[in-house]
Amino acid sequence: GLEMPKPQNRTYTRERVDKQKREKLFELMRVAARHYFDNLSDPRAKIFKDYIKMREIPDDMVRKFGLGASLDFDEMIKYLLSKGYTHQDMYDAGIAEQKNGRYYDVFGKRLMFPVIDNMNNVVAFGGRTLEKDAHFAKYRNSSETWFFEKAQVIYGVNLLKKRQKSGKPIDYIIVAEGYMDVIALHKAGFETAIATMGTAFTTKQARHLKLYSDKIYISYDGDTAGQKAIMRGLDILRDAGLTVKVVRLPDGLDPDELIKRDGAAGYKKLLDEAVPLTEHKINVLKSQYDMNDRDMRTQFAVEAAGVVKALNNVVEQGEYLSMISDITGFPTDALRRQADLSVMAKRIISNEPDAD
Repeated sequence: GLEMPKPQNRTYTRERVDKQKREKLFELMRVAARHYFDNLSDPRAKIFKDYIKMREIPDDMVRKFGLGASLDFDEMIKYLLSKGYTHQDMYDAGIAEQKNGRYYDVFGKRLMFPVIDNMNNVVAFGGRTLEKDAHFAKYRNSSETWFFEKAQVIYGVNLLKKRQKSGKPIDYIIVAEGYMDVIALHKAGFETAIATMGTAFTTKQARHLKLYSDKIYISYDGDTAGQKAIMRGLDILRDAGLTVKVVRLPDGLDPDELIKRDGAAGYKKLLDEAVPLTEHKINVLKSQYDMNDRDMRTQFAVEAAGVVKALNNVVEQGEYLSMISDITGFPTDALRRQADLSVMAKRIISNEPDAD
């Protein structure tokens, strides 16, 4: 009948967590990941095993990515208690939360995807419910903790590092949207696929990727949301010195679906046909305007010229201005002057000093 003690707030920095606590929490995450994986052998995990079979994920991919199952909201809590961990430890690790005096597994009844960093530490989990009428969110990612910041983590980076250490080449990195796309790409032989955690790229992520390869393919879903995601934050990759190309997937398809339809060869063809980031931006802008309408064609030219002017390379600027000229029929010199006006307007609005 005693009131459960309320857990401490998670808002502390890495420096304030002593070495012993850090090691204990990392150990807890490893133990939890292993137990979720072992749960797939439990008869209660049939729904998860059926889903894995339906998605055509072979056993070697299940092991490679450490897929697992949270059977209910209590089983993991009891298991970790039996291993000597406290409720506070589970809370600090982002696995448990408290409601009405009771701790519960925040990933209850979900297919589990461990997120592993470049030091091979399990730092987070992603969970997907398979119940059609579940009364809780379909997807759940770990809350941020002292060792997990969503904007800095890259799903699959541990496999990039493992490949690099083994001496295998990393000619390019494919950036997909989600866990299943990454797994599907690896299954098809594209073993340098990774994903961000549903956020725009950060400078830290860009620098991290550059440690493994200078060439990046962006392969988001071929739907409206996916195309918008492509546009967010990709200049950060280019500014970090990475060569960025965009894989153009057919509307409504993700990499997993495309590979199932056209095979690895079909996806490789799309990689070969991938377009530079600036060309993709211009094409996206073009799709938003009616080129038969002069006013809309003019507006497209103005916006596209602004995109081109953001490039630091004068040769590239000339190439893309010629491309816009071919699309619109407007002279290249006029587009170049428009691009200069776009930059000047941006400076005035933002109070930036003139370059001179």
